[in-house]
Amino acid sequence: MDSSRKRDLLASLPNGVDCAEVVQMTRNGLLGTLLVISPQLKMRHLELRSLLVMGIIVLAFLVSATASEITLTGHDASVCSVAFSPDGKTLASGSHDHTIKLWDVASGECFRTLTGHSDYVNSVAFSPDGRTLASGSYDHTIKLWNVASGECFRTLTGHSDYVNSVAFSPDGKTLASGSHDHTIKLWDVSRGVLIRTLTGHTRLVWSVAFSPDGGTLASGSHDETIKLWNVASGQCFRTLDGHIACISVTFSPDGETLAAGSYDNTIKLWDVASGQCFRTLKYHMWWSSVAFSPDGETLAAASYNNTVKIWDVSSGQLLQTLAGHGSYACSVAFTPNGKTLASGSWDNSIKLWTVNEYLQSPPPVQPSPIPSVLSTDDLWVQFEYEAECYYGYSETSVGASGWVSVFNMANVKADNCWCVIELISGGRLIDDDERRYFDVRPGRDESWTFDLFGSADCNDHFTLRVRLECRNMDGSISVEDRFYFR
Repeated sequence: MDSSRKRDLLASLPNGVDCAEVVQMTRNGLLGTLLVISPQLKMRHLELRSLLVMGIIVLAFLVSATASEITLTGHDASVCSVAFSPDGKTLASGSHDHTIKLWDVASGECFRTLTGHSDYVNSVAFSPDGRTLASGSYDHTIKLWNVASGECFRTLTGHSDYVNSVAFSPDGKTLASGSHDHTIKLWDVSRGVLIRTLTGHTRLVWSVAFSPDGGTLASGSHDETIKLWNVASGQCFRTLDGHIACISVTFSPDGETLAAGSYDNTIKLWDVASGQCFRTLKYHMWWSSVAFSPDGETLAAASYNNTVKIWDVSSGQLLQTLAGHGSYACSVAFTPNGKTLASGSWDNSIKLWTVNEYLQSPPPVQPSPIPSVLSTDDLWVQFEYEAECYYGYSETSVGASGWVSVFNMANVKADNCWCVIELISGGRLIDDDERRYFDVRPGRDESWTFDLFGSADCNDHFTLRVRLECRNMDGSISVEDRFYFR
């Protein structure tokens, strides 16, 4: 890349970004990577694409969650489960390649591979003291491993079908396992013996989780129910209905809320004391794993559209989408300090995300004198979309749908502002109304959806621009552009 080209790229960077070096990488002549150092971004990669639009080269910069990820590779098949040790220094991963790997979180290096299962490893869990790792497998067994030595010191047998989930009680004395055989089993960890079998589900049990006080066990099943069990007596004291095939359950750190992800495209938040669902998070995808942050304020969910989404628990608002996996995201887990999120995927990889850099709710509405007009600084835009590939007889094509939500943070109507979606490359918008005017009450938002279609190779990318425009009192237009890529 010649010096004049580098100068052009630097001039296009957002304000406050100091470029250290420009490195050109080529894929069909359209992809490059820019290494930057800035006070805001620290050390990240900005992915840029040069797009030819009507003979003009448009540079579109993307700063997304993918910029702050570390990818761990080494498994030869899907990664079904991830779990952090209590000190946050080690990550365990279970895979369809029949192995468990232990990773040094600081370096990202795999320092041990545990072998012994003869089929998929569906679930891994650390004991509260971090000395023992439990693994559940399609080979119908649960294995207990010495983390320090990597040796399997006990194999628990008794399930007659796949073991889908394992979980330690908070005191580490009991291990719960959920299985395709419709049962949950409770095991004495020190002796390796079965304490009791919990029956009541009529189809396979996908997930089990202990409450923080250890007194309650939750189980999610394909029979469309969640059951709450008294651990001491083994009795089911409550059945929660409302899901189709509950895949993952987890308690909030205070034990007052149970989150459940399902194949019905929803995540439900349940009040444990009353058994009432008080919030449903809807999105058009299956949810394979849910995890609360250690402070209980956010919920991470792995989805079958290859992304991880993070929600604000108190408001139910979607805060962030972490994109970068090449196939289904299967499992999520937070470090004990909440600063890192791990996700395992069918693309055989694990990603470590520095999530605290991205969890930003809309700034609270502050009382202020009523201005005569808004500016783009007064509006907070949230944008989501999902693309799907369609295969036809003569060609392949790509379609997408999504929504834009504009949040008014100022004490004034937004009738001087409007939003525009522009498809820069990859197809055309189906809706001819590409410009939306809106009048949003203070502290409220307005959302609208769009659809697009392109006749292209399914590996191609859509590039969308969401432009927020406001007419100022002097007649000038203030503009804020945001770019999004498939």
